[in-house]
Amino acid sequence: MGDTVALLFPGQGSQQPGMGQPWRHHAAFGRWAEAEAVLGEDLTRLALTADADELRRPRACQLALFVHGVVLAEAWQDTTDAAPVALAGHSLGEYVALVVAEAVSFADALSLVEVRARACEAAADAEPGGLTACLGVERELLEAACERAGAHIANDNAPGQIVVAGRPDALGSAGDQRPIRALPAHVGPFRWWCRARRVKRATADRRGR
Repeated sequence: MGDTVALLFPGQGSQQPGMGQPWRHHAAFGRWAEAEAVLGEDLTRLALTADADELRRPRACQLALFVHGVVLAEAWQDTTDAAPVALAGHSLGEYVALVVAEAVSFADALSLVEVRARACEAAADAEPGGLTACLGVERELLEAACERAGAHIANDNAPGQIVVAGRPDALGSAGDQRPIRALPAHVGPFRWWCRARRVKRATADRRGR
């Protein structure tokens, strides 16, 4: 029996400036031209020349990671006759997994990602905030700390890892409360709250247009 392969595609935070450079001469890189045709704008620079600040913007980040994820998957498929036994994605990566599984077309998924990304950017512009991953704390204790600080739980990633969203001051206040204070935490390089309540409102606004 040959190797068993499953592909997992990441979400926001995994972007890097110049991440498309190693693949620019591969046939799969043509997905960038296809994306430009769908959205009618210059996108290839996101893979090649966009700096870290631009890639922190929700729309730029999400479009870049979506197209780049499809490029990587197709480049990998060119190296093997094996088919992955499973495809999955975290957050934005779910859209890549759907395309690679041929459950959704590239153009349709890109259009969905664009709506999602604009909603996230609208939420960020309306009320900038951030995300903090808290490790090893019980959910009930964290919920109480968030309620006191004015933050809220955005995502339960896995046992022992819960993501909190809120304004920077609220995140700091929640993190300073015992027993959370001694726990390792990471504030991501995000200006937006991708699983937060404001995104839901922004998405609803766009659906109504």
